[in-house]
Amino acid sequence: PRKTVTFEEPSRLGQIHACDCVRVNSLHNQAIDTTGKNIRIVGRDEFGIPQAFEDTSARFLMGVQWHPEFLLYRPAHRRLFRAFLAAVRDPGCFPGT
Repeated sequence: PRKTVTFEEPSRLGQIHACDCVRVNSLHNQAIDTTGKNIRIVGRDEFGIPQAFEDTSARFLMGVQWHPEFLLYRPAHRRLFRAFLAAVRDPGCFPGT
């Protein structure tokens, strides 16, 4: 991990990770500039760069600008995958599919 992302309160990603901040492996040099409708930036790194976002109108739509799949040895990042699997298994999470 190279950066620390701090989650805003309240945020689903902060709840999922069960912490206020998390160490991440973000090495990109591009980031979100303008968000779309209902999209809220909920996590920034120590440089103020957006690293996490959520759609406030969706039951489960969020994104991160790091690679949690390479951090599965850390419990906070495993919780993100568990939340995703729970959402996929919930038939009401993705209406119309």
